[in-house]
Amino acid sequence: MLLMASRQPDEVTVADIAATADMTSAAIYYHFPSKDEILREGMEIFVTAFTDHVTSTLDQSRSSGEPVGEVVSKLVLWMDNWRPVATVYFATSSAQYSTIEVMRRRARALLVSKFRSYLCDVHPHVASADAAVMAVGLLSLLETSSTSWLRQDADWMNLGPRRFLGVVTEVSETLVRASSR
Repeated sequence: MLLMASRQPDEVTVADIAATADMTSAAIYYHFPSKDEILREGMEIFVTAFTDHVTSTLDQSRSSGEPVGEVVSKLVLWMDNWRPVATVYFATSSAQYSTIEVMRRRARALLVSKFRSYLCDVHPHVASADAAVMAVGLLSLLETSSTSWLRQDADWMNLGPRRFLGVVTEVSETLVRASSR
C-alpha cells in the first residue's frame, strides 16, 4: 500500500509491488489474480478496521461523556496508524476503482448510522432526522480532515497538527451545537 499511497494506484505495476516485497511477479500473481485484487484486499482490511474503530470510539465516548469534537479529532489522529492504506482510501484512489467506491459507500452508510445513533443517545432532545444530517456533516468533516491530515496539505501545513486538530474539534462541536437548537 505504501507504493499506492506515494503514487497513483494505476501507475503502480505488479512488478513494482513484487520488487518492494522482494518477490517475483509470478509469486504475486500466485496469491492475487491482479493488482486490483491487492488494492481491494488492502482496502477491505482498512475499511473493517476503520469502521470497527469508529464504532468502539463512539461507544467509549457515549459511556464517558467525551465531547463529539474530541471524538472526531481522535479519529483523524488514528489515521496515522494506517497512514499508507488510509491515504489510498481517502486520497489517491478516489472514485478510480468501482470496487473501492462500493466499499466507501457501504462504509459511509454504516458510519452515518453509527454517528446518528450516537448523537441520538448523547443528545436525546435532537430528532432522529436532524441527528442523521449532523451525522452526515460529522462524517464529511472526518473524511475531509483525514484527507488533509494524511496528505499534509496546505491547510494542515498552515495550521500545524495541533491547531489543525483543534479546529476539527471546534468545527465538530459547532456543527452539533448549531444543529441541536
